[in-house]
Amino acid sequence: MERSGCRKRERSQAESAFRPAFYEKTLQELQQENDSLKQLVVQLSQLVMKQVAGQR
Repeated sequence: MERSGCRKRERSQAESAFRPAFYEKTLQELQQENDSLKQLVVQLSQLVMKQVAGQR
């Protein structure tokens, strides 16, 4: 059991090292990133539809 607790503590410390960078993004930055990703999804969907239509 002691090893498991030590591993969990080490993992928690490692994960917390990455958290500050994540939390530095503002809500506005996240919304902009989300909008960009939505646009990419639309573009990829259009490409897939064109490719599927071309195969028929």
